[in-house]
Amino acid sequence: MDSGTWSLNNAKTPNTKWVNLKNYINYLKQFGHLFDYYFNFDSDFSAKGREKNQYNQQVMEDAGLTPVPVVHDIYGSEIKQYINAGYRRVALGSSQIRTQDNMAQVCGLFYGTGIKLHVLGKSTWDLLAYFDISDTDSAMWAREGGWGYIRWWNPNLKGVDKTDRLYLEEYIRSWGNNAHEYSSYKYKDEFDAYLLNTFGLKYYDLFGDGNHVNKMMVNTYYFVQMEERINKMHKKLGFRK
Repeated sequence: MDSGTWSLNNAKTPNTKWVNLKNYINYLKQFGHLFDYYFNFDSDFSAKGREKNQYNQQVMEDAGLTPVPVVHDIYGSEIKQYINAGYRRVALGSSQIRTQDNMAQVCGLFYGTGIKLHVLGKSTWDLLAYFDISDTDSAMWAREGGWGYIRWWNPNLKGVDKTDRLYLEEYIRSWGNNAHEYSSYKYKDEFDAYLLNTFGLKYYDLFGDGNHVNKMMVNTYYFVQMEERINKMHKKLGFRK
């Protein structure tokens, strides 16, 4: 169960009338038992937001709830404090985690504690496959298509990560240069065959707002496959039985 604080930190006009600590607590008091776990109301995403977020954590715990704390500063003493406090699950919500080195540093601090790590908003192979991450969540299965991008696992690529990201060229692109243009894509024929054989779709079935469901379906399929591959890698590395 997410707290909704991402929307508060990213929306142009945050809906604080409904998304606030009081309402979140009231909701969890009624329905919290229906979720495996739920996160703290970490309303300050900055590296300096520790005091505010830990205040919210304490208010929720005083209300009889058991929220998962969320790390936003990987360089301070925040992680050590959560380990010493005895939490059995911790969420990583820090924007400071951008590279494998960042993730390795964080996982190294948790090594041997038995604490399960949840990663918020990360959906790339390199940050998930090689580290002892219990679970993750991301909206990229829906957002990628909204920006006109499709991900697929291209078996023709060398290396372990065979992810290719295609730009459908349906909008005027203003950002995101780590994608292949569909019209000049080296494996366009292979991608077309993948679409047809797997989904019964053609390129134009992904094109435009009217086909947003198809884009979500293709991207969701990629992420489901990615989850299976990551689980296999975790077993190979000894993270899972």
